[in-house]
Amino acid sequence: MENNGKRTAIELNKEEFKLFFELIKNINLKDIFLSKEKIEIHEKRNNGSSTIKIELKIKTGNINLEKRKAYIEYTIKLREKNKIIYKQETEYIITLNIKNIDKVSEIIKNKKIYTFFIEKQLNKIVWPFLRVDFHNNLGRVGIRPVTLPLLK
Repeated sequence: MENNGKRTAIELNKEEFKLFFELIKNINLKDIFLSKEKIEIHEKRNNGSSTIKIELKIKTGNINLEKRKAYIEYTIKLREKNKIIYKQETEYIITLNIKNIDKVSEIIKNKKIYTFFIEKQLNKIVWPFLRVDFHNNLGRVGIRPVTLPLLK
Protein backbone atom coordinates (compact mmCIF):
# COMPACT_ATOMS: atom_id res chain seq x y z
CA MET A 1 0.00 0.00 0.00
CA GLU A 2 1.20 3.47 -0.78
CA ASN A 3 1.30 5.70 2.25
CA ASN A 4 3.06 9.03 1.95
CA GLY A 5 5.29 7.57 -0.74
CA LYS A 6 6.24 4.48 1.30
CA ARG A 7 5.01 1.00 0.55
CA THR A 8 4.08 -1.26 3.43
CA ALA A 9 5.39 -4.79 3.09
CA ILE A 10 2.77 -7.49 3.27
CA GLU A 11 4.26 -10.93 3.03
CA LEU A 12 2.41 -14.20 2.67
CA ASN A 13 3.90 -17.53 3.61
CA LYS A 14 3.74 -20.46 1.18
CA GLU A 15 0.37 -21.75 2.43
CA GLU A 16 -1.18 -18.27 2.47
CA PHE A 17 0.06 -17.63 -1.06
CA LYS A 18 -1.55 -20.87 -2.25
CA LEU A 19 -4.84 -19.66 -0.77
CA PHE A 20 -4.34 -16.23 -2.33
CA PHE A 21 -3.78 -17.90 -5.71
CA GLU A 22 -7.04 -19.86 -5.22
CA LEU A 23 -8.76 -16.58 -4.41
CA ILE A 24 -7.65 -14.83 -7.59
CA LYS A 25 -8.54 -17.92 -9.67
CA ASN A 26 -12.10 -17.57 -8.37
CA ILE A 27 -12.51 -13.82 -8.89
CA ASN A 28 -12.60 -11.97 -12.21
CA LEU A 29 -13.08 -8.30 -12.92
CA LYS A 30 -16.43 -7.51 -14.50
CA ASP A 31 -16.45 -3.69 -14.36
CA ILE A 32 -14.86 -0.74 -12.64
CA PHE A 33 -16.18 2.75 -12.19
CA LEU A 34 -15.56 5.93 -10.30
CA SER A 35 -18.26 6.27 -7.65
CA LYS A 36 -17.12 9.35 -5.68
CA GLU A 37 -14.68 12.13 -6.16
CA LYS A 38 -13.98 15.15 -3.98
CA ILE A 39 -11.44 17.77 -5.00
CA GLU A 40 -10.14 20.63 -2.88
CA ILE A 41 -7.97 23.37 -4.33
CA HIS A 42 -6.02 25.28 -1.70
CA GLU A 43 -3.69 27.32 -3.90
CA LYS A 44 -3.12 27.37 -7.65
CA ARG A 45 0.63 27.66 -7.65
CA ASN A 46 2.19 24.71 -9.39
CA ASN A 47 3.95 26.45 -12.27
CA GLY A 48 6.62 23.80 -12.56
CA SER A 49 9.40 25.83 -10.95
CA SER A 50 9.43 24.16 -7.54
CA THR A 51 9.43 20.63 -6.14
CA ILE A 52 6.09 18.90 -5.81
CA LYS A 53 5.48 16.20 -3.21
CA ILE A 54 2.66 13.71 -3.62
CA GLU A 55 1.13 12.01 -0.60
CA LEU A 56 -1.00 9.03 -1.48
CA LYS A 57 -2.73 6.47 0.68
CA ILE A 58 -5.41 3.86 0.41
CA LYS A 59 -8.05 5.26 2.71
CA THR A 60 -10.28 2.19 2.77
CA GLY A 61 -10.75 -1.00 0.86
CA ASN A 62 -13.31 -3.74 1.31
CA ILE A 63 -15.18 -6.52 -0.42
CA ASN A 64 -18.92 -7.17 -0.26
CA LEU A 65 -19.44 -10.73 -1.49
CA GLU A 66 -23.24 -10.53 -1.42
CA LYS A 67 -23.19 -7.60 -3.83
CA ARG A 68 -20.16 -9.03 -5.65
CA LYS A 69 -18.42 -5.69 -5.35
CA ALA A 70 -15.13 -4.40 -4.02
CA TYR A 71 -14.52 -0.82 -2.95
CA ILE A 72 -11.26 1.05 -2.78
CA GLU A 73 -10.78 4.67 -1.77
CA TYR A 74 -7.70 6.87 -2.14
CA THR A 75 -6.60 10.22 -0.81
CA ILE A 76 -3.97 12.18 -2.73
CA LYS A 77 -2.41 15.41 -1.50
CA LEU A 78 -0.20 17.55 -3.68
CA ARG A 79 2.20 19.72 -1.71
CA GLU A 80 4.40 22.59 -2.81
CA LYS A 81 6.79 24.09 -0.27
CA ASN A 82 5.06 22.07 2.48
CA LYS A 83 1.68 23.64 1.67
CA ILE A 84 -1.17 21.52 0.40
CA ILE A 85 -2.21 22.99 -2.94
CA TYR A 86 -4.54 20.20 -4.03
CA LYS A 87 -6.38 17.29 -2.39
CA GLN A 88 -8.34 14.55 -4.12
CA GLU A 89 -10.45 11.83 -2.50
CA THR A 90 -11.55 9.16 -4.94
CA GLU A 91 -13.58 5.95 -4.56
CA TYR A 92 -13.86 3.20 -7.15
CA ILE A 93 -16.30 0.31 -7.21
CA ILE A 94 -15.14 -2.90 -8.81
CA THR A 95 -17.84 -5.36 -9.89
CA LEU A 96 -16.65 -8.94 -9.61
CA ASN A 97 -17.52 -12.24 -11.24
CA ILE A 98 -17.08 -14.84 -8.50
CA LYS A 99 -16.89 -18.48 -9.56
CA ASN A 100 -17.12 -20.14 -6.13
CA ILE A 101 -18.48 -17.74 -3.54
CA ASP A 102 -18.17 -20.26 -0.68
CA LYS A 103 -14.48 -20.82 -1.37
CA VAL A 104 -13.83 -17.07 -1.72
CA SER A 105 -15.75 -16.37 1.49
CA GLU A 106 -13.69 -18.94 3.39
CA ILE A 107 -10.35 -17.65 2.04
CA ILE A 108 -10.98 -13.97 2.82
CA LYS A 109 -11.71 -14.82 6.44
CA ASN A 110 -7.92 -14.86 6.71
CA LYS A 111 -7.24 -11.17 7.51
CA LYS A 112 -3.74 -11.26 6.05
CA ILE A 113 -4.90 -12.65 2.69
CA TYR A 114 -7.85 -10.24 2.64
CA THR A 115 -5.53 -7.25 3.23
CA PHE A 116 -3.02 -8.55 0.70
CA PHE A 117 -5.79 -8.89 -1.90
CA ILE A 118 -7.02 -5.34 -1.36
CA GLU A 119 -3.63 -3.67 -1.17
CA LYS A 120 -1.95 -5.63 -3.94
CA GLN A 121 -4.56 -7.04 -6.32
CA LEU A 122 -7.32 -4.41 -6.15
CA ASN A 123 -4.78 -1.62 -6.07
CA LYS A 124 -3.15 -2.94 -9.29
CA ILE A 125 -6.55 -3.16 -10.98
CA VAL A 126 -7.57 0.38 -10.04
CA TRP A 127 -4.18 2.11 -10.30
CA PRO A 128 -4.30 2.95 -14.06
CA PHE A 129 -7.72 4.54 -13.61
CA LEU A 130 -6.52 6.59 -10.62
CA ARG A 131 -3.45 7.77 -12.55
CA VAL A 132 -5.57 9.05 -15.44
CA ASP A 133 -8.21 10.64 -13.20
CA PHE A 134 -5.58 12.42 -11.07
CA HIS A 135 -3.67 13.69 -14.11
CA ASN A 136 -6.83 14.93 -15.84
CA ASN A 137 -8.27 16.54 -12.69
CA LEU A 138 -5.12 18.60 -12.14
CA GLY A 139 -5.39 19.96 -15.69
CA ARG A 140 -9.08 20.74 -15.26
CA VAL A 141 -8.44 22.89 -12.18
CA GLY A 142 -5.52 24.78 -13.71
CA ILE A 143 -2.63 22.98 -12.02
CA ARG A 144 0.17 21.60 -14.17
CA PRO A 145 -0.62 17.87 -14.47
CA VAL A 146 1.55 15.40 -12.61
CA THR A 147 1.60 11.71 -13.47
CA LEU A 148 1.54 9.18 -10.67
CA PRO A 149 4.30 6.57 -11.00
CA LEU A 150 3.70 3.07 -12.31
CA LEU A 151 3.18 0.37 -9.71
CA LYS A 152 5.88 -2.27 -9.46
